[in-house]
Amino acid sequence: MNTMIRTPFHIILLGLLAGCAMPSDQGFGPVARDVKARSGHDVAWLRDGESRQLADDLTASLLAETLTAETATRIALLNNRDLQATFAQVGIATADAVRAATPRNPVLDAAMKLPTEGGGVNLDFGVAFEFVDLLFLPARGRAAAAEAEATRLRVTGEVLALAARARNAFVAVQAATRDAALAGEALTVAGAEADVAKILHDAGNITGERLARAGERLARARLAASKAEGGRIAARERLNVVMGVREDSWRLDDAIPDPPADDGLADLERRALDSSLDVAATRQDLVALGERNGLARRAIADGGIGAVAERNEGSWEVGPSIAVPLPLFDLGGARSARARALVRQAEDRHAAAQIRVLSAARTARADLERARTDAAASRDEALPAGRDALRQATLNYNAMQTGIFDLLDARAASLETGRRHVAALAAYWTARANAELLAQGGTADAPSSVVSEAAGDR
Repeated sequence: MNTMIRTPFHIILLGLLAGCAMPSDQGFGPVARDVKARSGHDVAWLRDGESRQLADDLTASLLAETLTAETATRIALLNNRDLQATFAQVGIATADAVRAATPRNPVLDAAMKLPTEGGGVNLDFGVAFEFVDLLFLPARGRAAAAEAEATRLRVTGEVLALAARARNAFVAVQAATRDAALAGEALTVAGAEADVAKILHDAGNITGERLARAGERLARARLAASKAEGGRIAARERLNVVMGVREDSWRLDDAIPDPPADDGLADLERRALDSSLDVAATRQDLVALGERNGLARRAIADGGIGAVAERNEGSWEVGPSIAVPLPLFDLGGARSARARALVRQAEDRHAAAQIRVLSAARTARADLERARTDAAASRDEALPAGRDALRQATLNYNAMQTGIFDLLDARAASLETGRRHVAALAAYWTARANAELLAQGGTADAPSSVVSEAAGDR
């Protein structure tokens, strides 16, 4: 092993090292800025106890208020621990990129030889750099930087996906809460019908078959109310998980707004493709593999250059040294073939990502238009018709033209129409959140974690 002495090359090396410092934000700043630009949301990586405590205090203050879709999203982006764990991948990828762009440490070699028959001690010293590593340092740094950028893009996509999940989970709680309330009213109506049927049957005014039918409807209503209440509890817990909160003591306004006149999502396919983080990440994968493909084709796999100093019989001998592997067995063909295959694989994945985004955008557009149509039909046709039917049934009952069972049937039908309207509104706002996610560049099936391999095969 050999040592580099202080030469102009040493000054060049110091310049290289100066550009290899780890950024203070560990590469998270671009993620936060990109999330803000795409969605308007603020996001923070909580890396110490003080910032964690501040986040806990803010979360508690937000939960003390009536929860809205916006505050639920803020809490999720601030407090979701899975997302915080994902942010660590940005730091890992940035550290790997810095490491890949940093020259390998020189290796010190020292030996002491003790004579067996008298004489002085012989000392050998050497330090060597792998000069091939230095030659390919810029390309390796570019590859690692592209890999780190791909990780940052994917993490940004996860942030946007979590925001959409938070909004969808909040709407699901709203819908489940309203549905449970309506199912409870339907149970009350069914109970009233069963009570009336029993009184009339005992008086001999209705048959046993009519009494049994009322009992059956009560049992079905009881099961439906139980299922709706279970759905309400499950929806709240899903939102708790998304928000990353331990207590289920928050309250919300369960009124789901009607769709706006304009959803602001025109030309969704183009916007989704232009802003897609998945497409951009696969493009960075391709850039990184292109750089690594060049590294894999290098003629010399490794080599060291430096200087050696040896003291023999009291005098020093100093001179240069070089170590170059002999390409007798591994000629690099396998490495080159593997690199080319990886590049072809990345090209196909990049093309596949574009196809997925376009298909998802078309599907999201169709879902949104269908949900808007269904919500409008429910609001403008089904609900008014149900109210009219109940009003007419009430008038007929008061005029003694129909019986109590007809009135209760109309009330039960009106409640069922209301439950369907709630489901239609929830479907619209869910489709809206998914379409907005695509327009911002995210994907609904973002991975739950991002694994960085920015250091390559170092």
